Amino acid sequence: MIAETLANTCSTKGKALMDSDGFKLVDMRSTREFQREASKQAVSVPAIVLQGLSDVSASSTFLSDLAAEFPEPASAKLLVLVADGAGKELGEAALLKAMSECGYTTVVEVMGGWGAWDYEFRPNGEPRNHMVGSWKSDNPTLWTDSGDEESEFGAYAVGDGGSDPTNNTRATASHREDDDDDDDEWEWVDDEDDDAEEPQQKQEEVCKWQKEAAQEGMRLINEEGFVLVDMRSKREFQRGSSLSAMNVPAVELRGLSDAVVSPLLNDELSAAFPNPSSIKLLVFGPGPDLIGAKEFETAMDGPMTDCAFEALVEVEGGWPAWDLMWDPKGEPRQRFVGRWINENPTVWADG
Repeated sequence: MIAETLANTCSTKGKALMDSDGFKLVDMRSTREFQREASKQAVSVPAIVLQGLSDVSASSTFLSDLAAEFPEPASAKLLVLVADGAGKELGEAALLKAMSECGYTTVVEVMGGWGAWDYEFRPNGEPRNHMVGSWKSDNPTLWTDSGDEESEFGAYAVGDGGSDPTNNTRATASHREDDDDDDDEWEWVDDEDDDAEEPQQKQEEVCKWQKEAAQEGMRLINEEGFVLVDMRSKREFQRGSSLSAMNVPAVELRGLSDAVVSPLLNDELSAAFPNPSSIKLLVFGPGPDLIGAKEFETAMDGPMTDCAFEALVEVEGGWPAWDLMWDPKGEPRQRFVGRWINENPTVWADG
């Protein structure tokens, strides 16, 4: 079996099995799906057949195709991506049991299938970059990922007519390697360039990745003196939160489905943080697409930014992301990465 590890290392742990233990990645989606998008490291052994736009049937040649790719079942180490969506209707458990009965004794499923794998890794196997959050305040300090004081090249950008300090956020954000970068008119400039404006964001924090959101947030608390603030409604906070978090509600719930920006937010901020310029806050709201999410973002863009905290970082994913990673005491929660499909006496410990 696989020992428990953190939930968001699902695909990452699978990649480690490939890199360190000789596992082969097997994509069991349909040929059509594989040809449309897939990992270049994966072998396609379709367990399903797509017919038309929505009809799905089991592949009658799956086991023979598998045997053709891996003729020695006992020695094969397989990391499998089971079909998402409609393909799961065919019976995932029965499919994997059939593999075991054919002698494939080392089979690990990537939980979340292709969607989870594609979220973490590019087709070439390189990890995708995801943003944790961003600084909301104007802070002239420049941080670099490497920690090298001389590596300030690329901290901000200028156009043909010189730089515009209002675009510092936009320029710094382009360092996230977004695929949809349409700012071709911008260029990276050296710190000594006369046209360069003072950077207005801390580069390192803009460039952190979502898969480390809650982990990075805990590091900011433990190592850099950030204060954790739960900005959900009082009702939600009382229902459950981190024991180390303050509650400064940015959202007020009304009834079962309505929410507004708390009319008391400014007063509560003043009472909690009389000297905001010396305070570094790590905050989370309700979470994307949940009741109060829009109101929370409105508060972040208004009263919270206006307070001019020394630093203000929002945890990407809000309370659900934080709660998934940490229990109320601040201890890491444990989740299964995947599972062995057969009876295998070997126990692998995380790390």
